[in-house]
Amino acid sequence: MLSASSINKHSALFVLTLFVFSNLLAQENSPYSRYGIGEEYANQHVATKSYGGITTTYADGQAINVSNPASYGSIALVTYDLGFAIDRRTLRLANPVDKYTSTNFIPNYVILGIPLSRGKGWGMALGFRPVTRVNYSIVDTTQPPIGGTTRLQTLYEGNGGMNEFFWGLGKRFKNSLSIGFNVGVDFGRKQTNTRTAPVDSVYFYKGNRATTTTYRGLFLNGGLQYDIKLKKKEDKIKNTTSTLLMRVGAFGTLGNTLNAETDVLTETFEYDQSGGVRTIDTIEYQQAEDGKIKLPQTVRGGLSFIKKISDGFSTYDKWSVAVEYNKAQWSDYRFYGAKDELINNHMFRTGASLTPNNPFSDKSMFARSTYRVGFYTGKDFINADGNELKVFAFTAGFGFNIRKRRSFDNQFTLINTSFEWGKRGSNVNNITESFFRFSVGLSLSDVWFIKRKYE
Repeated sequence: MLSASSINKHSALFVLTLFVFSNLLAQENSPYSRYGIGEEYANQHVATKSYGGITTTYADGQAINVSNPASYGSIALVTYDLGFAIDRRTLRLANPVDKYTSTNFIPNYVILGIPLSRGKGWGMALGFRPVTRVNYSIVDTTQPPIGGTTRLQTLYEGNGGMNEFFWGLGKRFKNSLSIGFNVGVDFGRKQTNTRTAPVDSVYFYKGNRATTTTYRGLFLNGGLQYDIKLKKKEDKIKNTTSTLLMRVGAFGTLGNTLNAETDVLTETFEYDQSGGVRTIDTIEYQQAEDGKIKLPQTVRGGLSFIKKISDGFSTYDKWSVAVEYNKAQWSDYRFYGAKDELINNHMFRTGASLTPNNPFSDKSMFARSTYRVGFYTGKDFINADGNELKVFAFTAGFGFNIRKRRSFDNQFTLINTSFEWGKRGSNVNNITESFFRFSVGLSLSDVWFIKRKYE
């Protein structure tokens, strides 16, 4: 039976992690994050990151795939799922030649997945995910005009980002069709500062124009998965059944609109001894200007081939290969009716996985791990210099269950890891970015509902 202490323990852990995640947003310096509502987080499940980022056809009984809620119908255990990453980026400037490297801790998601009715294929998930981030600091020094003597130094700064709370429901039907949806609220803030200071003169005040926009709005997305059995074979010696199937997956988000409020402050200031800003005089203050932020529609579609093995005790994917195509209409983005330096983007992804032995067997950890590799390439939605940003990355990783077959407790721990090496931009762009990202995901599960055979 489900005990009160077990409920309290999992609920407290879930709430505590939400609090920690909300206060551990990444700090980095990325000039691309100044556009739109910021750079997109790599917030999909860690297992899918190592798989080339493929999410439309991924389903697991313990790893919660929020990026396609149709997978909720496959949830087998009450699972507390969280992921985080260490991200190292190097920005290179072609003219003038310069380089900047940063290493950041990035929380990805915290999710609670619950099988509502294992026999009927109902599953539910709820949680929190960062969606975008804004963090940049850029200095530009202009030479004085002809006849002038004062250079101006302008500091462009920004911070903030968008987050989401969501609740989702999925259903798996007996004919191998799965459908699901997520609903929730997007909310966040974007703050920008433009600080201008004379370099060669002490007779002029420094000036700052600060803009702070807060926003919120509801969202809805949905997906489906459909399995087609291609071949089934029984091995009476090993007492196993293998099934080869083809899975088709799709996912889409509606283009939603956020309600926004913007405050604009124009002031003169000086820096104090600690480097902080001390206001001298407020020149103008416009408070709570209402407006709308329009977000685009996105669609994803994928195809995978999967070989499943069942021995009566457990079922697992022996191997899989998959492809996926993503597209988003970012040219439809509007901020208070205005466009930004954004374009429609697309991404092609491919991945493969292999599990040499049953993940619940008594073999060593690496012998029963799942190994994944992948690759993705495409075009970014940010088009700051008008030359577009090409993107490509290689991925790899592995996952394993700590619990073995001979374990007699009701707790399961699934650990997934992911490594990503990639680049954004090419020789036609003045600023290019190379990145390495190491991600870890923990899926902590409990068998809460157990039919007792003995009293």
